[in-house]
Amino acid sequence: MKRLFVAGLCVLLAGLCACGQAAPVPTTAFMITTTFGPEPTTPAPAVIDPREIAPYADALKEYCGRPGVVDTLHWQWFYALYDIDGNGIKELLLGTEYSGIVTIYTILDGVVARQGFASSRYVSQEPPLLFENGTIRTGGSGEGDVKYDYYRFAAGELKYQAGLSRYSEYNYDNCFRYDPDSQEETPIANDEYERVQEEFEGDGQVVWLDKKPLANYVS
Repeated sequence: MKRLFVAGLCVLLAGLCACGQAAPVPTTAFMITTTFGPEPTTPAPAVIDPREIAPYADALKEYCGRPGVVDTLHWQWFYALYDIDGNGIKELLLGTEYSGIVTIYTILDGVVARQGFASSRYVSQEPPLLFENGTIRTGGSGEGDVKYDYYRFAAGELKYQAGLSRYSEYNYDNCFRYDPDSQEETPIANDEYERVQEEFEGDGQVVWLDKKPLANYVS
């Protein structure tokens, strides 16, 4: 009986092998990912030139001594240099890995000037985003509601440009534009909302910042 079982098992295995030979799996099935092109690579971080950081040395030292900064330098804070407005002068950006960009310094008429921007009109704030077209977006979203504020450099200074809001609880036109003077929201059409958003965010490409630990600079 045992011999019959072994013989039957051999016959079954032989049949399976024959089926496999009759319909081999194409080797190209394991190369399907190559049709999508090469995987994107992370750009190599640039080296910050000491000559570029030198004009901001005093501002960096002053900022590092601020309450709430000096105690968390060892792991949270970063600094980066980037020419936001494309005028050939790199701005100094300070921030944390959790909150994103917090403060920006620029050189205005040969003098280092701090450029501030409001965190957000919305309680559920996302880290500020810096787009390649020079726009900084603050704000956030939650439970379907969205509030975004946009900043750009104008005449060497960072200026508030526009605010957009969209609320999910409205069944009619639920888009609004924020007026910083009256601090009121004016209803706008969805098309206008999307036009303004595209105007400031462009194609949505976010800047890759070469972040350096601030603790390394002051140590």
